[in-house]
Amino acid sequence: LIAFANARNWTGDSCFPKHLTRKCTGKYCEVWVSSRRSSDEGKSWGPIVRHELGVLGTAVYDRTTGTVIAQFCRGTGNCQHNRTTYQIISHDDGITYSRLRPIDQFLTP
Repeated sequence: LIAFANARNWTGDSCFPKHLTRKCTGKYCEVWVSSRRSSDEGKSWGPIVRHELGVLGTAVYDRTTGTVIAQFCRGTGNCQHNRTTYQIISHDDGITYSRLRPIDQFLTP
């Protein structure tokens, strides 16, 4: 079981894990695509893993192959402007992930 989320911190927001460093510009701070894994159906959870800077779009899991694909964007205005879409892939049930890969050239405007 893998849970993905945005690790973020807006001024006054306590959703950002305290052990991760953060950089703020004015009111807003960095947003990271993060995940946690459970190998016992959610009874216990591993540590928060910070993958990449960006806003999570979606994550999908192929149970047959153990492949996880997470897609997310980086940009301004909550990814509404100057956006680039990326993905990371795991072939071992989310234990390790590939390097960041831009995928805009595969997307239809």
